[in-house]
Formats: sequence, C-alpha cells, structure tokens
Amino acid sequence: MASLLNAEAAALIRDIAYNLCLTPSCHVVYYSDDGGTFNKEHLRVPVWFKEKSPRITRIICYCNNVTDIEILNHIATRQCCHNLKDIRAHTGANAGHDLPYQKTGWNLM
Repeated sequence: MASLLNAEAAALIRDIAYNLCLTPSCHVVYYSDDGGTFNKEHLRVPVWFKEKSPRITRIICYCNNVTDIEILNHIATRQCCHNLKDIRAHTGANAGHDLPYQKTGWNLM
C-alpha cells in the first residue's frame, strides 16, 4: 500500500490493518477500523474502478482475460462481490497467484 501512496501520505501509515473501499463513487480508497482514511488524492496512481474516465476496457487479469468492466459489473451492478475473495470466485481474476496483501497484513477480504 505504501508504494501506491504519495510520500506525505505514506509517512502516515501505521502498523494496523487497512481495508479497501469498493464503492466506485466514494473518494476514500483505504480506511482503517479506527477511522483513518487515505483518499484518491493521496495516491500516486489512479484506482481504476473509482475513475470516471472514458470507458476504455482494460485487462486486469491477463491470465484469465478478466477486464475492469467485468469486475465493476460484479461489484456495482450485480452487487455479488464485496471483497477480493468474491471477485476471485466470480471472475477468476488472480486465481492461482498469491496476492501481495496476504504477506503485508492488509485486511482486504
């Protein structure tokens, strides 16, 4: 997570679990259970499902050819995915690869 944040925001990371906000219209990207947040403005890179750019389909998982449109459909339209475990189960994205947060303590599932 620190590599995605700008230097000022990265300096504020504490040794606690952070969650990923999956609501596309919300400006918060990461939040902690104690109320701490990191917003889109704190990131060095865009969060693909929170951007309102012209629709250009992007492949998110090259192994299984899963696109951003398919993942967003499962999150926002079908509302069947509420965490990364759901996304993996419903789309096959990143199936078979360890996710970086599993080694960092992120609480994204």
